[in-house]
Amino acid sequence: MSDMSEKQIQREVDAEGPWAAEEKRFRAIRDQRRSKHLCILCGKPMGFFDKRAKKEQHDNCHRFVE
Repeated sequence: MSDMSEKQIQREVDAEGPWAAEEKRFRAIRDQRRSKHLCILCGKPMGFFDKRAKKEQHDNCHRFVE
C-alpha cells in the first residue's frame, strides 16, 4: 500500500510541475511559523506590539529564509 501512495505522490508532483513540491514545503514552514508567532519570512520571534497588531512579518523582512 505504501508503494501505491508513493507512486501517486510522484504522479501528482510530475503533473503539477517541479516547483509544486517546493511551494508546498514553503507553505508548511510558513504555517508552522505562523502558529508559533514567529516572523513567517525570517523565523525570528515577533515583538509584543507586532503580535498585538497581528503582523505576520517584520517591517524590514523581504524574502524567505529557511
